[in-house]
Amino acid sequence: FLKQSNLNSYEAWTYYFAIYLPSIGYTLPNTSFTETALNKIDTEARRTIINKCGFNKNTKKELLEGPSELGGAGFRNLYTEQGVGMIQQIVSHLCTDSQAGTMAQIGFAWAQYSAGMEYSIFELPNTELPHLDSIYLKALRKFLSKINGSVHNMTESFHYQGTMTNFSCKHLSMQENIQQTN
Repeated sequence: FLKQSNLNSYEAWTYYFAIYLPSIGYTLPNTSFTETALNKIDTEARRTIINKCGFNKNTKKELLEGPSELGGAGFRNLYTEQGVGMIQQIVSHLCTDSQAGTMAQIGFAWAQYSAGMEYSIFELPNTELPHLDSIYLKALRKFLSKINGSVHNMTESFHYQGTMTNFSCKHLSMQENIQQTN
């Protein structure tokens, strides 16, 4: 569509931010694509869009993705969009008293329990956890590691007694503790 269109640079820019990004970015927080896969997905579309926006096809990626306030073009990296969306989605679910929030809390508590770590699996994402079985949580930890970030207090508290013998998780929306024994 875009290659054959007669859009000027302003219209192409509007298309990118008003149609392309929202349509492709809408589902990204629910996926666990690798950075390589997302770059491959974005390459062809971006090549066409940057050309229509008036940029040379060989313009450095750092310049294209840099913030416009600092002289960059303001294009978005899909891997970053996915990672930020994952964090926003998780935090919003954990902070709401809903069925989705309760399910997220249970899922994170179980992942934390199965990881067997004294600290939250999101606090030190550089630590390898090969036994973590959630592809989604592995993708989130990989993103946090790449940006040198961490998320603290995913639930109100995680308490450990001994080495994985007793685990309790106090949820944001629940007052009772769930006790599980390994």
